[in-house]
Amino acid sequence: MLRLDLQDKTIVHLKDNLAIYLILVLGFMIRLYGVKFGLPGLYHADETIVVNHALAYGTGDLNPHFFRIPSIPLYIHTFIHPFIRRSIHTRIWIIIKK
Repeated sequence: MLRLDLQDKTIVHLKDNLAIYLILVLGFMIRLYGVKFGLPGLYHADETIVVNHALAYGTGDLNPHFFRIPSIPLYIHTFIHPFIRRSIHTRIWIIIKK
């Protein structure tokens, strides 16, 4: 009897939140569709400017010397870039190894 009550509550809970789950799945699918945008070409001309200035912070000089783009996105990119680069190299290694 207790088992039936728990199953009924779970089913009701899933039905109540079905719209939220569908929105989450749809959002994930849309983001997944756009993951390869711009590869291997360069569609945004300012990407090289941002990346080069962000990587220059790695030398220890945190002065941007470039004020056409706000500095905070460059600092964030400086922090995130090593993780992105490592994941890309890992994926390439896995593909080559297969």
